[in-house]
Amino acid sequence: VAEGPDVCVAAYQTVVSCFGAESGRRLWSRELVTSTPVAADNRFVFVADDQSRLHALSRKDGSTAWSIDTFQLRNLMSPVSSGRAVWVADRLGFLHGLDRETGKSVARIALDGGAISGAIRTTRSGLVIQTQGGQLLLIRTEG
Repeated sequence: VAEGPDVCVAAYQTVVSCFGAESGRRLWSRELVTSTPVAADNRFVFVADDQSRLHALSRKDGSTAWSIDTFQLRNLMSPVSSGRAVWVADRLGFLHGLDRETGKSVARIALDGGAISGAIRTTRSGLVIQTQGGQLLLIRTEG
């Protein structure tokens, strides 16, 4: 669920929709199969689909700003938007940072403790991640 002037959600695992916060009216919907929550910032809604493609959709109308398919078979987890990047972890134990505007890779970090266990949390200091190996990590991100 994305906060702000509207609310965007993945519903029924096959539809991503954005609703007006005040009116409750559906602003747009897109058919995308996903089993993870969406992330959003002021301009984009980020969705990892069931084929581990990462999509940036326009928050305004749901059109595709960019889509990345280089993570197929990596089982992407829920993305988060922090700083100038969207961050997504995979089940192989890597954290990927992509430029929010273009989708180009800006960082790739191997997590020593393996895959993450749970959601990535954003703080003022960066990303907080707990791995399946029990490590608690703070990844500092640029503003």
